[in-house]
Amino acid sequence: MKQKKSLIIEEKILEFCKIQKRKCVEISIFLNMNQNTVRAQYLYKMRKAGKLERLKGSYYKTIA
Repeated sequence: MKQKKSLIIEEKILEFCKIQKRKCVEISIFLNMNQNTVRAQYLYKMRKAGKLERLKGSYYKTIA
């Protein structure tokens, strides 16, 4: 169950960052989650997996 929820949240992040680059704060507001939680549990892992890239100025963008 928890794994399914994580995948759903990852898909939301990818879709949100697809059109334009977003800051962690914007992503956390969109998901209604704590900024540190989003960064630690999702953004770092997604960057490592090659799903997101971090741009200059702490922006995140989906890798096409």
